[in-house]
Amino acid sequence: MAWQEYYMFSPAGTFVKSRARDEIITEANGTFEVVEFENDSEQYLLLSFESGE
Repeated sequence: MAWQEYYMFSPAGTFVKSRARDEIITEANGTFEVVEFENDSEQYLLLSFESGE
């Protein structure tokens, strides 16, 4: 794969996304919330980016 990325989620409702590509690390961060949609028993994370790429 051309890059590797991961997300770190905190109990406070924030996250950091890190991506490593060609030995360069970029980061983005923001807040998240757990959401459910009608007629779907699954839960999803809604990410709101505040800074970064």
